[in-house]
Amino acid sequence: MKEMIAIFLAVVMLTSSCGSAVFASTREEGVAARQNQAEDIPGIIDVLVLRPAGLVACALGLVSALIALPFAIPSDSMDTVSRVLIQEPFYYTFKRPLGKNLPQDPL
Repeated sequence: MKEMIAIFLAVVMLTSSCGSAVFASTREEGVAARQNQAEDIPGIIDVLVLRPAGLVACALGLVSALIALPFAIPSDSMDTVSRVLIQEPFYYTFKRPLGKNLPQDPL
């Protein structure tokens, strides 16, 4: 039984490492492909699930930013902390058009 598990894991590892070259692309190609694949979110899911989750993310982001404040000020990274923990959840919840996916870099 242990031999079969070892063989299975070896096959999975080999196939996963060989298959990754197929998905390799330049950064520009990857960004263009993601923008072309962007699909709209159904409005009902956006209103009932994603917007309330965005409200929770706003609250958690604000609390996390306050906790990170003593560490962010000496390291001069408050702009990054505020963007990631406060601005992005706020944009996602309140400024994003209903049913639309986020652009890659909204801010």
